[in-house]
Amino acid sequence: MQENLEQLFDCIASGINTVRPAQGKTSLVKFPAIDAALLECYIERFLYNTPWLDIPALQRQGYLRTDRALASHYRKPGY
Repeated sequence: MQENLEQLFDCIASGINTVRPAQGKTSLVKFPAIDAALLECYIERFLYNTPWLDIPALQRQGYLRTDRALASHYRKPGY
């Protein structure tokens, strides 16, 4: 599945996580190609301060959050 996500979104690394903003918690499901120290830095600095959290439509269960989703929402390519 991991390789399929990377091919689908044309990226070098992808991952799956769950976020519970009200509790301030995230659970990492799978991030095999990302260094653990860098991943921890990302979580501490950016996970709860992302533009995706400001858009309720992007929070629905099962939704894949991508840069393309933000660009589409804001109607601004490369957002």
